[in-house]
Amino acid sequence: MINYLTPCQPQAQFAVNNSSNTQTWLLDNGASHHVTANLNNLSLHTPYTSSDDIMIGDGTGLPITHTSSTSLKTPSTTFTLNNVLCELRTEAILLKGQTKDGVYECEKQISSLIMKRPNTFLLNAQKNFKPKLEYFKSLGFSEEEIAQILSSCSILDRSLENQIIPAIQVIKSIVGTNKDVLKAIKSWFLVVKSDRLSEVVSEVEKMGLDPTNKRFMSAIHSMALMSKSLWEQKLGVYSSFGLSKDDIIATFKLEPLYMNSSKEKIRKSMSFFVHQLKLKPKVISKHPTLLLFSLEKRIVPRCAVLQLLMSKNLIKGDLSLISALKMIEKMFMVKFVSKYQNVIPEVIEARQGNIQFQGFPFNLRT
Repeated sequence: MINYLTPCQPQAQFAVNNSSNTQTWLLDNGASHHVTANLNNLSLHTPYTSSDDIMIGDGTGLPITHTSSTSLKTPSTTFTLNNVLCELRTEAILLKGQTKDGVYECEKQISSLIMKRPNTFLLNAQKNFKPKLEYFKSLGFSEEEIAQILSSCSILDRSLENQIIPAIQVIKSIVGTNKDVLKAIKSWFLVVKSDRLSEVVSEVEKMGLDPTNKRFMSAIHSMALMSKSLWEQKLGVYSSFGLSKDDIIATFKLEPLYMNSSKEKIRKSMSFFVHQLKLKPKVISKHPTLLLFSLEKRIVPRCAVLQLLMSKNLIKGDLSLISALKMIEKMFMVKFVSKYQNVIPEVIEARQGNIQFQGFPFNLRT
């Protein structure tokens, strides 16, 4: 038995006394190889004929009996571990915390990071993880908050010096507190180049939005995630229905997310509201949340329900169409579906989108 560490000797920091049939694989950043004590975890294994041992944490050696290959499956990919001897060298401390059953448990944020981004295993800890961890720690973020940041966005792919630090400086100039900075980082800010981010902030300020208003951040979000060209194209789509640039900007300030829809969805939705529901463009612009709803799953089926009830004289022209389209689903079902389903069973089919909307027999108030 080898009782000293040779340059190429396999090593692992964790070992168990039992030979349970568990298929759980543990993260061991002190290991040089993938190791298992259960032959059932290996496929087509072969005896290991050399005299090498695996050096464990207390300095003793465990004999190697077999070698093979196996695979680890995640929801997004499958890792193939050839010969169970793939070397993973990481010297930075990435995780620490309370132990359970003798091993460290990954915090749920780190588990989430690994599940969403399994290529995390392939990153260099010293060059990628450690500098970013130290930077966020220097800003005053707790370890839990840092874990949230890492597990909720593509920050690990971003350059610390060229993208993360400049973007954080812009964010802090807007929101100030770490709590709001954390919220911004988790959502999207670090996927936007800092020069574009600064430009967008300036444009939103010119629109007259109050930086203390939550819509200020939403407006930056909406503008920053699209190019100038795409922004202008969407303005053009709204303008084609008779809205002025001032009208569009006023609506954007009211609900910034209404510019996030694709050009095709904007055009299709505006066409339906204007040509089939006979709503004036300026009325629509005062209720921009209408443009955030799914035309196929919500707006058209609800209109089919109202059309059916109107044809049976069960609702009158004093009903507010916009209120009916904006009300929560539960209320709509109670007020227009459940109430009449025994009298007109087709109302259920209409809400499910199985009855075509052909237009209202008379106008409803907006």
